[in-house]
Amino acid sequence: MVKKIFDILFSDIQWKLISLFAALILWFLAMNINDPQQNHMIVTRLTLANLEILSSERIMLLNEDDLNINIQVGIRGSRSNIENYLSNQDFVNELINAVIDFRAIDFNAVHAADGVHIQQLRVSPNIDPMFEHVTISPGYIEVHLDARLSESSAVDVESYGLVTHNHALQPVELTNNRITITGPRSIVQSIDRVVARVNVIGIIGEENIPVNIQVFNANGEDITNFLILSVTETTARIRVWEIRPVEVYVESVGEPASGFAKANWIANPNIVYVAASEDNHEHLEKITISVDLNNARSDQVFNINLSEWLPIGVILPNEEPVEVEVLVYVEPIEVVNLSIPRGDVRIRGVTALYQVLGDASPIQISVSGPRSIVQNITQADVQLELDLRNLQIAIHTVPLGYTLPQGVSLASNIPTMMVQIHSPARLELEGDDEDEEPSFVIPPQPPPQEISPPITEESSPSDEDEYQNGEENILEDENIEPNEEIEYDEYEPEYDEEW
Repeated sequence: MVKKIFDILFSDIQWKLISLFAALILWFLAMNINDPQQNHMIVTRLTLANLEILSSERIMLLNEDDLNINIQVGIRGSRSNIENYLSNQDFVNELINAVIDFRAIDFNAVHAADGVHIQQLRVSPNIDPMFEHVTISPGYIEVHLDARLSESSAVDVESYGLVTHNHALQPVELTNNRITITGPRSIVQSIDRVVARVNVIGIIGEENIPVNIQVFNANGEDITNFLILSVTETTARIRVWEIRPVEVYVESVGEPASGFAKANWIANPNIVYVAASEDNHEHLEKITISVDLNNARSDQVFNINLSEWLPIGVILPNEEPVEVEVLVYVEPIEVVNLSIPRGDVRIRGVTALYQVLGDASPIQISVSGPRSIVQNITQADVQLELDLRNLQIAIHTVPLGYTLPQGVSLASNIPTMMVQIHSPARLELEGDDEDEEPSFVIPPQPPPQEISPPITEESSPSDEDEYQNGEENILEDENIEPNEEIEYDEYEPEYDEEW
């Protein structure tokens, strides 16, 4: 059976092949007549394949925008396929592509190049099998490549605009004063400055404003758009402070040589102009400079750089240096004796009844100080004070308080006065505010009377030793204890307006 089938198939084989070939020719002729083959030119976008490989190789494509181009592709296909598929651009993009593949780049050549490296990549068509590729234009595409470089750079401040003449602009502070810049090696290496330009027009006090960061090359060209910045915008702290005059004060450290003292000082200039915030100006009374007078025996001259003595938050306008010349007078110490009348002693905390005991002779004190000061000092320059506050009913020896001219000290013992208290001072509040500190109220009193020396057996008290207004002499009453409270007749003398 198999042999019979084999004989049927291969008998007259030559005629059968001729018949098959003739049938194919007839079919081809029929198809060409009804659906002939045609050449067709289409336009498609260039596709960038495997572009991500550049990042892993630390290479940057510089002309990516230039690669957004159209490619002309010549194809051949049947008229029906061309009409059915290539009349719609969406079908064209799906069936026919023009591609450059970045895996074909010579990466070593890019890294070895000094600057931008140019390579040509072949454009390859991807065409559906129903069409035949004929032509493509352009056949090669130039790509500009450079190695990727990252650098850290400081951000400088460029302020523009003027402030008023009585104000000073302080150094502008940036939230981000250092950034990382990434880009093509040739462009990163051309960076000349990185700046934040700050407009200070109309600002008084303190303000925070956002500013853009810009990158310039040596030709002054803005190359920011060619680079990748870790921070593109930062915040600028702008401080415009008022300029005011303030006094220069000189204090000394160290003691002059034995027998010498500081008499006076002169600062030139003694008034300087400084800039500070409103809060700092409110608490800025003076600028204090210290000079060393250790073992000094004569006048001393110092040249002081004022900027080294400015308090925190205070600066010199425009940061201009100011030098202060300080002259300190050092003189020999001299001692002067003074007599202060007891009537010149100021009384504090006057009670309703008190008596000053002892004689009425002047109080003798000695003061010392620089020669030029003590030579001109008088008793009017010295203030003595008898403080009767907080004294209980008794006889007290009270050290006197004293106030001396600046640079003068007490050379003798502290003077004292003996007083007898009959009624202590009382504390009262001034006004209705309970938070106020209490103050001593001085009630009216008669003029203090001096008491005669203690009575001996041979003498007896006279009427003149008794208190005025018919009061008994409490010093004669042997039945009264020293600290016993004594009741007196009501007494209403005239009020002494001086106290």
